[in-house]
Amino acid sequence: MAHLVSALRTLRERPFWLALLLGLIAIAAAYQRPMFLDVGSRTDALYTSGFHDPEESGQATFRWTTASSTITLPGVGKPLGSMPVTLQMSSGSRNEPVEVEL
Repeated sequence: MAHLVSALRTLRERPFWLALLLGLIAIAAAYQRPMFLDVGSRTDALYTSGFHDPEESGQATFRWTTASSTITLPGVGKPLGSMPVTLQMSSGSRNEPVEVEL
């Protein structure tokens, strides 16, 4: 019974609720961290499929796509807000439009 009374007292304490709120904010912020993926680097195989072998041109690394190339970012699904995505792409020597789905 004494443990129950002690627990109820703790729930009435402001520092308890403040610590709980700060913990929840920290957890939510941890999942909103930016992510950088260099397609063509040695570590991109964890996130890419359906691409040609990696290539390098000067300081840039890249892979040419196929009709079924995909990039999967685990843990990124439905963020709390909008998520900016920046792509640097080239269609090579073709002047055809390239379709990209996000």
